[in-house]
Amino acid sequence: RYDQEITVRTWVETFSRASLTFAYQVLDEAGALLAEGRTEHACVDSTGKPVRLPDWLLALVRGHA
Repeated sequence: RYDQEITVRTWVETFSRASLTFAYQVLDEAGALLAEGRTEHACVDSTGKPVRLPDWLLALVRGHA
């Protein structure tokens, strides 16, 4: 339904030196789980080689893990 209010929760599920995994939950108005998923995000250089996450991002993630 296009008029349905939902809540989307997201958090960093795991992280390493070069990647982050975000987890998601979509809840309806009553708090029932409608969907869930995960996405992995990697830092790479211009050739596609994995590189370390920036220090500012690692500090941010570590502060909320």
